[in-house]
Amino acid sequence: DALPILFEILEKSPKVKGLALNTIHADYVDKNYCSKRNIKITTLLDYTTEAVAEHAVLLVLGCFKRLFVNYRRTYRRKYLPELGQEIKGKSLGIIGLSPTGERVAELGQGLGMAVGAYNKPIIRKEHITRKTLNEVIFQSDAISLHLDLNEETKGILSKEMIARLKKGAIVINTSSRLLVNEKAIAEALTAGFVSAYAFEAESIKKSPLEGIETALMFKPFSGYTKESL
Repeated sequence: DALPILFEILEKSPKVKGLALNTIHADYVDKNYCSKRNIKITTLLDYTTEAVAEHAVLLVLGCFKRLFVNYRRTYRRKYLPELGQEIKGKSLGIIGLSPTGERVAELGQGLGMAVGAYNKPIIRKEHITRKTLNEVIFQSDAISLHLDLNEETKGILSKEMIARLKKGAIVINTSSRLLVNEKAIAEALTAGFVSAYAFEAESIKKSPLEGIETALMFKPFSGYTKESL
């Protein structure tokens, strides 16, 4: 956890005037503390756009084709292959038209998917159907989250929203775990209502998602490519 380490460094550095972070997100920074000390926070913009977008689409493909689940079963010598699906003609819902979200939409279209997106404020993009959040949730075979974490977006995929998902939907989250109600999505995965949830996290120990075969946790490396670095 970077937050206590960074806090300790700042406490011992009274002359610090700014934080220049080699990351897109600054979720791990105590913004209230920095504001009280007049410490400016800057981040890098969009340097991982292509890397994360490709990774998100890879996860979409892997979930539809049941690649990860079948690999896990094969590794355990349980040869019970689960039937996959082709993605051509499936609907892809993007929540958050950041540069990464927009690139995921382009890649999804290239694979023959019908793409709809929700963003606040409203953004109009050619070839991307603008939808309400409810429409994206209700109509999409796969959903990919591309939002910054803040008070408004925290828990945006709530218990109520998860209950409105299309049966058998796939959820991809390369942004922040806190965007999703983990207890609710764990219950949906266990019931088979959501077919897969792929996300990045340092650990899911003591999480409701722990031990669920279709909860696919990866360490945060979606933006870690030779080109982005």
